[in-house]
Amino acid sequence: RQTALSLAIAGVLTATPLAQAQEVEPQAALEEVVVTATRREEAVQNIAASIIAFSPDDFTEIGLGTLRDMIEYTPGVSFIDRGVIGQGSIGIRGIPQAGNTPVVGIYVDDVPMSTNTPYASGAELYYDGLLGDVERVEMVKGPQGTLYGSVAVGGVVRYITREPALEELRGSVGANLSDTENGGLNQLYNGSVSVPIVKDTLGVTLSGFSQNNEGYVDWIDPGTGEVLEDGINETERKGYAIDMLYRFSKRGDIKLKVLHDENEYDARARIELEGPTSDDPLYGDFQTSSQPGFNKVEYDNYALTINYEWDWASLTSVSSLIEYNFTSFSDISSSLPPFVVDGALGLPPDTTQRVGLDLASDSKKYIQELRLTSPQSDSLEWLAGFYYADEETSESQTLMPDPVPDQVTGFVNFPSEYTEYAVYGNITYFISSDFDISLGARISNHESELELTQDGALTDPGMTSFGKNDDTVATYSLAARYRFNENNMFYGSIASGYRPASASIPVVSPEAEDDPDVDPNDCSNTVGLINNGCELDSDEVWSYEAGIKGQSDSGLFRYDLALWYSEFEDFQTIITAFGTSGNANYDGTLKAYGIDAQAVISPLEGLDISAGISWNDNELDGDDAFLGAVSGDQHPDIPEATASLRASYAFMLGGLDATFGGGLRYVGQMDTSFSDSENNVNTTVDEYVLADLNFGLTFNNISGQLYGTNLFDEMKLQNRRDQIVGPGMFTSLGVYTQPRTVGVSIKYDF
Repeated sequence: RQTALSLAIAGVLTATPLAQAQEVEPQAALEEVVVTATRREEAVQNIAASIIAFSPDDFTEIGLGTLRDMIEYTPGVSFIDRGVIGQGSIGIRGIPQAGNTPVVGIYVDDVPMSTNTPYASGAELYYDGLLGDVERVEMVKGPQGTLYGSVAVGGVVRYITREPALEELRGSVGANLSDTENGGLNQLYNGSVSVPIVKDTLGVTLSGFSQNNEGYVDWIDPGTGEVLEDGINETERKGYAIDMLYRFSKRGDIKLKVLHDENEYDARARIELEGPTSDDPLYGDFQTSSQPGFNKVEYDNYALTINYEWDWASLTSVSSLIEYNFTSFSDISSSLPPFVVDGALGLPPDTTQRVGLDLASDSKKYIQELRLTSPQSDSLEWLAGFYYADEETSESQTLMPDPVPDQVTGFVNFPSEYTEYAVYGNITYFISSDFDISLGARISNHESELELTQDGALTDPGMTSFGKNDDTVATYSLAARYRFNENNMFYGSIASGYRPASASIPVVSPEAEDDPDVDPNDCSNTVGLINNGCELDSDEVWSYEAGIKGQSDSGLFRYDLALWYSEFEDFQTIITAFGTSGNANYDGTLKAYGIDAQAVISPLEGLDISAGISWNDNELDGDDAFLGAVSGDQHPDIPEATASLRASYAFMLGGLDATFGGGLRYVGQMDTSFSDSENNVNTTVDEYVLADLNFGLTFNNISGQLYGTNLFDEMKLQNRRDQIVGPGMFTSLGVYTQPRTVGVSIKYDF
């Protein structure tokens, strides 16, 4: 059976012209997309990798204002939602968020916003920059260890900001008002102004936003069902950026960026479920018995970028300080029932009514990168760079039962330090105008230190230093491109990526803790340890990709199709044993393979249709008793398939420019745990489809959009955890899709 996609590709390859019975005005071709993901400007259709670039305005103005929304329209990329903006994890092409160190690098221009350590909540926190003064978002699929270093295991997400104006004043102001079912009025106000202070020499951009999203989850009394507080997942978010561009000559410029972003909320949109065998909420739609607390996430980025161009190469220097802080006090009674605390502390039953967790994580990282890039050439291109990073992180956790017992229940704090030096390079040799080969390599050295301070009845009080971990890792890339005609090419690539080694906290069996001859804090001890002791080894992924991409001669159809296979060796993960969690390496390989494809077509003037689809399969090649994994298991939190369809039609309506559009986003089913886990029940999150619709009008410099997201108000689970807390006893928690939201946005450009 021939699909529309196969027919369209066949049409491109045969390039059969349509009948030309009469001369008509030629239809405008699709706009060329230029990206900098390879650290030089290139058309995305010419790069030997699968890259998707979006304009944030195309999403934010129609109610799709988060990175999660954009990801659901991106084949091969998945998102695990933790129930609030800025908390979740990203997976790309079968590489899941395993362990506490991110697997996807988040960048603002050339500045990495992600932590490099497992001790700063990096697995759950990510920077969502869609509301800033961003020109485009680039999503690079596949390991990027050569150009982007550690944590770019699955790929990279880059926010590329607009350069300040040097010729004419530029700016915009906008408002976006919407209403969410079971919630209330959501408000977003944003604006930017870019001023050429000295024409052609100095420009400054000021931008900012303020957002308030009313909550749609209610806190109830589980005994009576009475609603105690409405909308406890309300969020208050704001941010600003100052960008300066100084062009001191025709060959060089200096860029300065100051960025701040913060988000406050009382609770996440996570609610109790009936149990492992049910997808239904325990109390009622979007109701929870967990008491609201307080949470705040802040990001700060100070960056200085210097560019200078000679005839033979251009130099880029990036100096940056990146900080983030996460403070949280939350009711965790749903995941740590009060009776468990009573038993652990030897208290009479029903003494503890609620269990709170006070959490604080922070990261402060300085980076310096120097990069030399050759001019564009049809014979030889090269790139060479040096990278340095110094990061200090801290994470503390305090268990706070209610009522407060006479003794300290549990306090842990583990500050860490991380230092990295790396050199890297890439060379592209053009064998002919149609065929070229690229080879890249990176050598990185990392050092890390970790301390652990504990206090309380549920811990082993005292302070322990786990010494210094030193590791050197090499990553490589090889790619080839063959242009079989002017607009189409085959490509193949092999690439590797990694996450750095780290000092680690041992997880010790009860037998070893009771043995007077065993010191669990002795890093040379191997008796009774469940993980690697005081060391978390680096992990490594190798990816193999073959693809075809191109466009029709008319420029009205563009496509990208890729087949890939990857092996994620000794991946870092989290194990829970004997009531203690710790970092460990899986002793084996996660093997995955799949296909993803995307296409854009403009079948008639004003109509653009884009579609994407991806499918993957993965399995573990060995057993791991403490992880609960069995050979052949799939890794949790990897959807089997994703797909999307978007369409937009531009036309004239009463003298106004009008647009009508919509989209469908599909996320396939996925497992939630390993099959033999002693801590969690392996359940399945079912597939779902969400529909979005929008209608817009433009008059001169004023544009407006009327939109609806999750148009049919589907209440589908996006993720869930079913924790085993005793024989036949479970705590089941889940995050549902956000209810239907209907809104209007208006924007004035000047």
